[in-house]
Amino acid sequence: MISQNYVIGRVVLRIPWIGHIALFMRNSYGIYLVVFLIILIVIAEFAIPEFSHQKPETRPMENTSEAYGPSY
Repeated sequence: MISQNYVIGRVVLRIPWIGHIALFMRNSYGIYLVVFLIILIVIAEFAIPEFSHQKPETRPMENTSEAYGPSY
């Protein structure tokens, strides 16, 4: 055990249960499962929303002279 006198710094971030994931990844199938889950999360966050967006509706301009500025 290390004495508190030898510890420099302080805790700024704590992620609970991350050590269990690291231990699980030591198994032969654990690393494959964790990589698969990461890929699945990335696909769910980025790829699926791109395909589900509907195209915005386009409305014709009511007065085209306002869109291009004043005519001189």
